[in-house]
Amino acid sequence: MKKIFVKTAGMILLLMFSLNNINAQAESIFNVEAVKVGIAMKSLDLDVYDLGSVDPEGTLTEGQYITLDLALVTPYNFIKESKFGYYFEYGFSNFDMGFQVTGGGAFEEDLDTSASGIYFHLTPFLFYNFGDSVTKKNNHSFLVGIGLGLGYIQAEGDIEFTETTSNYHLFSIDGFTESFGLMMEYQYQNWYIRISNTGPSLESGGYEYDVSSFATTFGYSFEI
Repeated sequence: MKKIFVKTAGMILLLMFSLNNINAQAESIFNVEAVKVGIAMKSLDLDVYDLGSVDPEGTLTEGQYITLDLALVTPYNFIKESKFGYYFEYGFSNFDMGFQVTGGGAFEEDLDTSASGIYFHLTPFLFYNFGDSVTKKNNHSFLVGIGLGLGYIQAEGDIEFTETTSNYHLFSIDGFTESFGLMMEYQYQNWYIRISNTGPSLESGGYEYDVSSFATTFGYSFEI
């Protein structure tokens, strides 16, 4: 499913990098300017698609939960004098999923299926600022962006194809791949609210495995 906008996102991000020098890009990956601390409502899903299909065969999930969220923030880099810019986001997490999403997303059920593993992503995001400014002294911004970068998934488990054949499917996957992301963030001074969906996607054995981390976060940004 995530493959649908790969080419478009890739072309946009390549254009973004071509408009800025390489040294500035490399420095922005490792230059952390703030720590964001917030309360987040999160869910982590693993969708399994038949290659070429836009609807999942089945979805494993950890379910929704509320947690403390800590994030290291790299600088927002604007392209020339425009409101287009980019930044880098990275994440690493283990997971242990024991429920499946059924009924088109309406229910979470224990079907004696599960999956466990780890995932990683390093994702540059291209965004547009619909707000006024993004500066340390006067931050009043509304950012909407897409991301395409490097990902890694290692996972094993089993899943019932609840949305199609009801067959059980065993899997064991491991590999580097692409990562994808969508984000919206409103920030006024140091307070912010953010909605994001990020994660890697790996093709293996005739299927596509998408890890999606969805989060709604409200918090405060501490400058370093």
